Amino acid sequence: MKKFLSFTMITLLMSPLAILNVFALDNNSNQSSLVKMGEVTEAKLINNFLEQAPEELVELYNDDSFEITYEWFDEDGNFDTDFEIMTQYIETVTKYENGEVVDVEEHTLTKEEYDSYDNTASTYSYQIGNCTLDSPMYNDCWETNAKRLTLAIKREYPTDEENWQKLKIAVINTWKTIPSVKSYDTIGLNHEGTFNVTNAYGYQNWDGNVITYSYNGTNMKKDSSGVSISQNIVDSTTSSLSNILWVHGQFNSGAQHINASYQHAVKNISLETSKDFTFNADGMGGVFMWNSSYSNWDNMRGVCANIATNYLWVC
Repeated sequence: MKKFLSFTMITLLMSPLAILNVFALDNNSNQSSLVKMGEVTEAKLINNFLEQAPEELVELYNDDSFEITYEWFDEDGNFDTDFEIMTQYIETVTKYENGEVVDVEEHTLTKEEYDSYDNTASTYSYQIGNCTLDSPMYNDCWETNAKRLTLAIKREYPTDEENWQKLKIAVINTWKTIPSVKSYDTIGLNHEGTFNVTNAYGYQNWDGNVITYSYNGTNMKKDSSGVSISQNIVDSTTSSLSNILWVHGQFNSGAQHINASYQHAVKNISLETSKDFTFNADGMGGVFMWNSSYSNWDNMRGVCANIATNYLWVC
């Protein structure tokens, strides 16, 4: 049974239906602080999400690759409709020879193609996906995968001339098929201008389990140009997988541009290698300018948005 995920949940067994007080991560530490949502039942939150959230997010939940978390709700426990959602559906086809990546193709999929995707053949190249789950690095084989990359942005106070630049951002990567190579993948965003990050954290959802990544954890990388998390994909994942980065912060000037990217490691690498880059709009996915070998990654394209005083639009 699916559950509502929060950093801390207090359940009061006062009736057959549990009541949740939902806590959020404090902006300046790893301590928790109460989000004033009142006494909202878990069932009510899930129902509100399924009825009120955009189709892209509801599909994630129904695919069993997404846990509903407090960030999506307003103070009354309703889905926060101020979020702008941008999604791309992308196929990557990776060819291995003698344990080395020799070619990576990328194709944009329609939603219909993604929904019906079969990883035994590429939608466009018709290559046979025959890499095994236990030893793809040592085979001559093709691997085909489809991923859904979503960028969700909320301006905390969209009609407030002084505070419209406060943002809540989610980067969500969802796997249609489970990858053969499971190493350190990287999910992140790059921004122009001065952006004061007040909090960042993430989740890896796999087969109904959740791993959380904290603001000051060793898997986090952040500087004045961007934020990212390296996530070591769990080896035993077989049925569902998604990767999420949340960033809270505020721009300090004018219209802004944000790039978001997810890069899958196509060979086994270390945590240090996954963080060996600079944030740069000219890098992979508009985010990652690698200092190490570019052949470590599938080079999937990113998704981006422009933000100004009274509007937000996909670029």
